[in-house]
Amino acid sequence: MNCIQVLYFAEIADITGTAEELVPLEGNDLRLETFLKQLSKKYGPRFEELLPTCMFAVNFHQASLDQELERRDELAILPPVSGG
Repeated sequence: MNCIQVLYFAEIADITGTAEELVPLEGNDLRLETFLKQLSKKYGPRFEELLPTCMFAVNFHQASLDQELERRDELAILPPVSGG
């Protein structure tokens, strides 16, 4: 099965209820933007609302929404955080 290891941080992890999970790739469009829509369907409107504020890394490299994903990639979703 074609899966992506997804790592969630901060508020995104709170919404998903987990820090990481394996998520199957669905369909033929393997762009990050499409994959995030798949996750939004699973986790709801609050997840979707936060995505525009997030940074994304695929295999430890910053990724744009048009990045093509491949099976066994690791995706980190990094919302803005504050603190001191």
